[in-house]
Amino acid sequence: EVDPPRRLAFTFAWEGPENPPTPVVIELEDLGDGRTRLVLTHDLSAGPNACVEGWEAQLGPLERYLAA
Repeated sequence: EVDPPRRLAFTFAWEGPENPPTPVVIELEDLGDGRTRLVLTHDLSAGPNACVEGWEAQLGPLERYLAA
């Protein structure tokens, strides 16, 4: 599901049958003054907790870059 520039929703799947697909939603909100709120929701109720570490690894550098 794509609703530019506000929302992107997709299904994330790890390799292997033991890891069921899990939904991911990324929402962007214009806060004004050049600021944007990013909210990432990944429903891990049916999937591996390793996803949390994966998102932290991907978004951590982004957070450091934006804070600089």
